[in-house]
Amino acid sequence: MVLSRRVDVKEFLRVRSAIERVAAGNEAGEVAEDTNLPVTTLRELYCERSELYLHGDADDDRVDAAVDDVRPLNEPVAEPEALDDRIREIVREEIAGSEDND
Repeated sequence: MVLSRRVDVKEFLRVRSAIERVAAGNEAGEVAEDTNLPVTTLRELYCERSELYLHGDADDDRVDAAVDDVRPLNEPVAEPEALDDRIREIVREEIAGSEDND
């Protein structure tokens, strides 16, 4: 017998909103307090499960099937910035700043 697990849609959307707020630049501690999520849980979900919560993308077929209840998802308000993109942006700013000083 295969058990079907479904997602608590209200809870999923609450976590999704929290992840969007952190991605938009809000402090994780403040967001965690506002949403009644443990800050360590929010940080872990933000770092490791953003794709699932923001886009409904899962690598596991069971998780993917469970998330069907929340699809289709609206485009996220904000997304975590890719570290590589942020590093490139900082380097460009540094180069531009050094050229202005010459």
